[in-house]
Amino acid sequence: MFGWCGRLLQIDLTKRTGFEQSLSPEFCRMFIGGRGMAGCFLKRHVTRAWDDYLMPLLLFTGPLVNTASPTSGRMCIMSRSPLTGTVGDSSVGGSFGTSLKKAGWDGLIITGRSDCLCGIEITDSHWVIRDADHLKGAMTDMVHEECESKGSVLCVGPAAENGVRFSSIMVDRHFAAGRNGLGLVCAGKNLKYITVKGSENTPVHNKTELKAAREQIYRLAAASPVLMGEAGISNRGTGALYDLMDSRCMMPTENFQRTRFSDAARMNAHAYQKKFRPKKDGCKGCHILCKKRGANGEVIPEFETMSHFSALLVNTDIDSIIQANRICNSMGMDTISAAATLACFSEITGNRLTPDRIISLLEDIGLSKGEGRELGKGSAAFADDTGCNSASMSVKAQEIPAYDPRGAYGMALAYAISTRGGALSSQGIPYQP
Repeated sequence: MFGWCGRLLQIDLTKRTGFEQSLSPEFCRMFIGGRGMAGCFLKRHVTRAWDDYLMPLLLFTGPLVNTASPTSGRMCIMSRSPLTGTVGDSSVGGSFGTSLKKAGWDGLIITGRSDCLCGIEITDSHWVIRDADHLKGAMTDMVHEECESKGSVLCVGPAAENGVRFSSIMVDRHFAAGRNGLGLVCAGKNLKYITVKGSENTPVHNKTELKAAREQIYRLAAASPVLMGEAGISNRGTGALYDLMDSRCMMPTENFQRTRFSDAARMNAHAYQKKFRPKKDGCKGCHILCKKRGANGEVIPEFETMSHFSALLVNTDIDSIIQANRICNSMGMDTISAAATLACFSEITGNRLTPDRIISLLEDIGLSKGEGRELGKGSAAFADDTGCNSASMSVKAQEIPAYDPRGAYGMALAYAISTRGGALSSQGIPYQP
């Protein structure tokens, strides 16, 4: 079989057992990619609660992963969302998907609940469940530092362990499977981390045609100023969209009360470029390399994080945005929902949040302390509890990302029909004609 390994690994954490399941060529062709396969396996469990021990946590790759195909190093993680109650799926980069495929697995299905905090370690066809009680409460940075010698690392942080409904699963330090609270599903199974290392190649039917298609994609990308231009995504990161969204009246500002941010010119990608002199970073198998790291190792926020922690909160302190992004990644929680929940809190209380207040509230959310206990439920639940439902800018209880639908009406339709609530269906960059 070409493109697929033809098998998946199913692990029951309650019994600490696992088995290999074969995938037929017909099944692979019918459901094609990671999201399709994961959706098929989730379908039979959709009526279960997210924390039902039989509710699966699904990690699936597509047929182009671990091949020479450009931008192919991604993976789908899916379960039922604790935040929305709907399908929770996230497309995540890094190298985990490629490593899982190299280990010979198209997907991983995890059910049950361990009786103690644990981790799963996979090396090719071999796997083991290890006790991880010593990592209880550990930041994601610490988990990666301890486990990265064992391969690509996927883990959760304190936010998931403390019940934050928008907690993320972090991959390879700063790649987030966010938006849906999938970190809470992971923590609900008492699963702290998964590592994977593989050594296999994925068979390709026609390497010559794949190479030709790859070169054509490279040429098309090179001709795109948005992708590869001097001020494009490859050189400035996804923050290159910052000025575009503001100029098109799509920059959610002051909890969506306005669509333009008067300080946008001071908070755009150029400002980060000038202050931090970032270098390129990105997912395995991608030539665009949209991730950016500062000269001193700072992780530069992606566009939606950059936008929500500035315009949405009316914050003009770049250093606090860098710090907010770091805290969210270390705690393991979604930056978009975190910032939007703070914006909702700011509107309800009538107090604009200072940079220091933003940071302290984020820490309280991740550790479930003080006001953070209620804010960790997300903006929809917090607004409902305070009787101010209209202050939560969310769809299906999931906070809307940094693309105001009043600037592109098709975006409103995308939010309304998305199975994930207030999010783009593919968690990608919206098409802008």
